[in-house]
Amino acid sequence: MGISSIVLANASLRTLCYAVKIPYHSVVGFAFLGRIKFLATLPDEERNQLLDKASKNANSADVKSLIFLLRNEFNGRAASWDAGAFQNTARASLVPSEGDLTQQQRFYHALNGMVPAFLWPPSKILISAVATDLKRSQRITIPEVVAFVFVSSRFYFSHRDVMPQCASLITFRDKNADQVFGIFKNHCYFRHPKSVSYRAFLLVWIVLLAALFLIAKTHKRDIVEVASYATALIVIAILMMLANCVLAIFQPRYTLPMWELTLVSLSILFGGVMGTLLHPSHPLHSQKLSDQAKQSDRVQGS
Repeated sequence: MGISSIVLANASLRTLCYAVKIPYHSVVGFAFLGRIKFLATLPDEERNQLLDKASKNANSADVKSLIFLLRNEFNGRAASWDAGAFQNTARASLVPSEGDLTQQQRFYHALNGMVPAFLWPPSKILISAVATDLKRSQRITIPEVVAFVFVSSRFYFSHRDVMPQCASLITFRDKNADQVFGIFKNHCYFRHPKSVSYRAFLLVWIVLLAALFLIAKTHKRDIVEVASYATALIVIAILMMLANCVLAIFQPRYTLPMWELTLVSLSILFGGVMGTLLHPSHPLHSQKLSDQAKQSDRVQGS
């Protein structure tokens, strides 16, 4: 279902672009500019080493040009590097005419081409940055994720001139930054539980899984389906977070799918444990459906 949703979303966007005659282009390159921002924290030697490797892996002259621009951007003023300003500089460098759609596509292709140049083969420097962000995602708490939403909303009030279309939204209409963040501070359910991180939820999940196996062994129950599904949800949750850390710089809101899948998985395990304890003689899946499936298999086999 997840793969189908991704394919359908991508196909819908391509179809809409085709219908209104707007050239379609992937935005992975724009997202990756945020990931590249970690270069600002590196010593000059390590940064140049990674840029040299990326330039060597580049598959076109345009990608090499963008990496050269990156090198110049970080030299001497890495701490103040602005991904948006670099995007404008790179566009002006590769696209002399603003209205030329062919040249615009050239810019998008070059920007997207930087992604494999940096990621493959993976370097220890980049892997270290990804690992740091992944660890950070495991330490985050739910209130920190919620607070980020309100902090992001306050961004509008200091950038009204570049976001005039937001002025009429009820979130910002007749309000100021303090009032918006006051919603978070004035409602305790946004701020609790304060110190319970994702790691704590993961620990609870491990305890529930172990308890399910122990109880099932005691009562001689088949819990493979429940345990497999709950485990698959956790694996997908971590892999989604890892993919975000590889392609973009960490932001608290990126952890939402991880939280959601983990909570669903916890609910399934808890239901399995309680079902086994309260109804030790009942299977965790419908025996009737199982019998029907076996009968159907026999019919198809004959």
